[in-house]
Amino acid sequence: MRTLYLMRHGYTLFNFLDKKQGWCDSPLTSVGVAQAREAGEHLRGLGIRIDHAYSSPSERAWRSLELALGEDFPFTMDKRLREWNFGVLEGQDNYVAMRPASGDYYGSFGGEVEAQVRARFLPAIDDFMRRPDHENVLVVTHGATTRLFFRTWQEHSHVEHDGRIGNCGIYTFAFDEDTGVYSCTDMWMPSLQTESVIMTEFPEMPV
Repeated sequence: MRTLYLMRHGYTLFNFLDKKQGWCDSPLTSVGVAQAREAGEHLRGLGIRIDHAYSSPSERAWRSLELALGEDFPFTMDKRLREWNFGVLEGQDNYVAMRPASGDYYGSFGGEVEAQVRARFLPAIDDFMRRPDHENVLVVTHGATTRLFFRTWQEHSHVEHDGRIGNCGIYTFAFDEDTGVYSCTDMWMPSLQTESVIMTEFPEMPV
């Protein structure tokens, strides 16, 4: 049995501004940096050794990986791990289109439909997990892709989940090479989450 640690990137400027990111990018905030470092502490506290690591090529993802594992830890960027593409809605305020990333909705705006995301993301994970000597694998990706993966294997999950993918949340999946099934066995979130971010980033602002 192999283990996949699927992690979302840390809290970004666009997360704070409530804008869609997709394939466009924005930097980690100080909260995002702290979340990624806490994620690294969590992984070390598990007493396991991450033997291979992969990241989306978006800076918010690979920088989160560096902060979690250390800048000297070798990792591979793979464009198949990118976020859902939202087309012309990228960079726009989230209220412009509140639809969750699923189905064909964003295809009408020049973005990806669900079948396209599934066709690149799910085989990428399977590719990594079937490689030799990949026993404990960290993959750093995005909110919509993490949600899609969890939803795909939800019936095999051993944990409750409300659909919210927190920044730097780590979702642990046991992978059975014989059956090809992924079972979510644990979910972990950093102590600092969205509700406390405004006071942390801008303590002079009222909430």
